[in-house]
Amino acid sequence: MLSLPNDGRYPALALIPEQRRQRTLDALTSQLAELARQQPVLMIFEDAHWGDPTSLEVFGRTVDQIKTLPTLLIVTFRPEFNAPWVGQSHVMSLALNRLGERETAAIIAHLAGNKELPADVMAEIVGRTDGIPLFVEEMTKAVLEAEGADEARQTAAAVPSPASAVPASLHASLMARLDRLGPAKEVAQIGSAIGREFSHALLASVVRQPEVELGSALDRLIEAGLLFRQGVPPHATYLFKHALVQDAAYGTLLRPAATCASCPHRRDP
Repeated sequence: MLSLPNDGRYPALALIPEQRRQRTLDALTSQLAELARQQPVLMIFEDAHWGDPTSLEVFGRTVDQIKTLPTLLIVTFRPEFNAPWVGQSHVMSLALNRLGERETAAIIAHLAGNKELPADVMAEIVGRTDGIPLFVEEMTKAVLEAEGADEARQTAAAVPSPASAVPASLHASLMARLDRLGPAKEVAQIGSAIGREFSHALLASVVRQPEVELGSALDRLIEAGLLFRQGVPPHATYLFKHALVQDAAYGTLLRPAATCASCPHRRDP
């Protein structure tokens, strides 16, 4: 919004950075008040634990503001995140536990559809995903994309148990899916370096592939459920399904520094 070109009709305000920042925050809160005057508003803020300080400040203002507005604000965050608004009279907190075996099996069955998974493969997924919804979904898709029951069993068994390191286990499952995407994996890697959300125009300028090839790769990522698309290319924007999906793709770009075998500072991969 702040990078829009100015044709001179509205001269830029001579404000110091702090004044500009405060004016911007005031404009955002005023926008919410105006929307709420027109009709009730639903706001959803996911993964607050990854919010930057300025975003959290805006959010804190919003929490205070909705006391007198017809607005429902839903926030998700990890238990270790210290949410300063918890405890206020108009705020309700709900702890979401991990899924039980029955709920986990229901997700697996829904994703499998008409494809019947062997009972031992389903049991492997239930046991290893530890009731974490995103992990259940991603590991099930990784297994479904495997060719044949034997490979499905190997895919399920190859993912380490999440009991000790959930992110690493989920990362392994996501990597298995990315590796099957062929050229689309490179597009996911480039997109992840831009950010969780990116425009088609920016991606195309970096990838430098023919539009047909780029479109095909993006379609495959969307079909795999790793990307969401809003709008129509070339004016579309894309969003990674989850920050962990972006992290998995971005992590494949990082490599240890190459050094000679005799160097005392050598790091093995």
